[in-house]
Amino acid sequence: MADSLLNKKRVLLEKLKKLTILQVQMLDNGQYEPISSLFDEKDRIIEEIDRIDLKLSEPARKNDEILVLLDELRQLNAQLVAGLDRTKKSIATKLIELQRNKKGDSLYHQRSIQVEGAFIDKKK
Repeated sequence: MADSLLNKKRVLLEKLKKLTILQVQMLDNGQYEPISSLFDEKDRIIEEIDRIDLKLSEPARKNDEILVLLDELRQLNAQLVAGLDRTKKSIATKLIELQRNKKGDSLYHQRSIQVEGAFIDKKK
């Protein structure tokens, strides 16, 4: 039973690894929309792995093959988080720049609130 659970956990970890690699690639290619759906799928896989871990004994959880996969996942997740941080900072910088440009543009194109005319002083 433990072997089948470990095998199922290994398969799930491999799937999690592939999804993380796909997320990193999408982030590098600027495809931001599909990334969030992959987070949902990864959450479901992690929940399944947690359920398997509850059934496994402590020594069975420390399988060498599983530990190697977990280490690879940690590295990939660190890479993904770094990429997301870079993207977040880039978007924030662009947003600030757009707000500045919009403010300058609106000042340039705004209608003058001063009424044109002349004042004539007539002394009698």
